[in-house]
Amino acid sequence: MTTAIKLTVNLLLFSAFWLLNIDSSFAQTEKKADMALSNGAYQKSYVMYKELVEMEKEEEVNIDLWYKYAEVARQLNDLSTAEKYYTRIMENGETPYFSMCALWLGYVKKSLGKYEEAIELFNVFIYQNQNQNQSYAESALREIQSCLWAMSSPNEPKNLRMDRLDDQINSDYSETAAVEMGNHLYYTTFRYKYAEDKEEPKRQLAKMMVSKNLEKGRPVPNPALSSDQHVAHTAFSADWQRMYFTLCEFVDESERMTCQIYYMDQDENGRWGRNPTPLPDFINLPGFTA
Repeated sequence: MTTAIKLTVNLLLFSAFWLLNIDSSFAQTEKKADMALSNGAYQKSYVMYKELVEMEKEEEVNIDLWYKYAEVARQLNDLSTAEKYYTRIMENGETPYFSMCALWLGYVKKSLGKYEEAIELFNVFIYQNQNQNQSYAESALREIQSCLWAMSSPNEPKNLRMDRLDDQINSDYSETAAVEMGNHLYYTTFRYKYAEDKEEPKRQLAKMMVSKNLEKGRPVPNPALSSDQHVAHTAFSADWQRMYFTLCEFVDESERMTCQIYYMDQDENGRWGRNPTPLPDFINLPGFTA
């Protein structure tokens, strides 16, 4: 065998081995993502499904993967991603997921304010599911009525303006529950990772943030608040002297959490107390999350 032939054979064997490794890695990652999804670990499965769809070639069609990715994106309110992949599925014709995609894409379109498109999709779902999935069909009818109501409602007054706060406050993750107190803005962010997490990828943690004069937000300082707890949903008493919030912990290896409502009082120097106190049991009911 000549050197050139040997080199060609070796290259072919290497290419085949490399492709087999890619296929194996793809399958293993998808299996882990499916398991995370079944355990309610939506953020974890989202990260892995995103990695998988980015590995696909443009011409490839993987309906099952697209549907799972769209479902997780919808659950996490990543509406643009959910819209993109539900649409790709429907553009591929009568797949097993076609009718449910019409329903879920209708919900997504409605949430994006695309009411006419949403109504069309809800009607497609109702037509496709005559005498089946009665509860879903009734829900689709209610959603059509909601869209019609939204379309017929008066437009917002022209003197209103909505501005997105800049990246001093907002991040690539969710920022919610903003409350303004004088020149301070308290809010919840989901940008932090659980540093001690044994899971991969590491799960996200919510933290209570404060920004002065809309400058860079920072975690509310309090050494009593554990670094591996979710701290979220800030609210205040009418005199601003008491802060209420939730403390949550992961239940197991999933993203499921159990939460309780706590409060802290402000001292004479304007600092929040060092000892968060849980509300009584008739609010934080044992065995439930608040």
